[in-house]
Amino acid sequence: MADHSDTRRLFDAARLRATIEFPYISQGIWSLRGPIMVPGLLEKAGGAIAVDKGWRVYLDPNLEWTVAQLATGLRHEVWHCLRGHALRRQDRHQENWGHATDLEINSDMQCELPPPEWPYEGLHPESFGLDEHLTAEEYYALLPESVSSTQYCVVIGGSNSDGIPRVWEQDADGSLREMTG
Repeated sequence: MADHSDTRRLFDAARLRATIEFPYISQGIWSLRGPIMVPGLLEKAGGAIAVDKGWRVYLDPNLEWTVAQLATGLRHEVWHCLRGHALRRQDRHQENWGHATDLEINSDMQCELPPPEWPYEGLHPESFGLDEHLTAEEYYALLPESVSSTQYCVVIGGSNSDGIPRVWEQDADGSLREMTG
C-alpha cells in the first residue's frame, strides 16, 4: 500500500485552516469523510479533489496544492453538500447543472474574507457575462444550452454537485467502484 502521509497531513492542515477561518461551515468541513486517495483523480474528475454525495473526500495523492488552496477546495466542495446540489438537480442536464452550481458557489466565495486562494482557474459569472450571487437554478436558466468543460476549464468533480455516482467513487458499503491504483 502506498504511503500518502504527506497528502493526508496536507488535508488535515487544510481542514483545520478552513474551520478556523470559516467557523460557520466548520461542522460541514468536519463532516467530510476521508480523504480517500485516488491516483489519477485529476484525469478522472478534472480536478485533484472531489466529494461524493455521501460526503466522502477523494484526493489525488499527487496533489501539489498549498494548504490555503486545499482549504479553498474543501470549502467549495462542502458548499455543494450544504446547499443540497445533488438533490436540486432534478432532470437538468448534468454538465450544465454542474457549471451552474459552481457559479453559485464561486460567486459567493469571492466575497469571503480572507478571499479564496483558487488552485486553478475556476468558473465565475463574469466568464459568461452574468450577474453575481444568483442561485444555481437562475444560473442554469441563463447558461447557453450546452457549455463545454474544456472551453471554460471547469472541473467535473464528484456526485455531491449532481447526484450521479462516478466510477471512481465508493459504494455505500465503502467498496470502490473501480480499482484505483
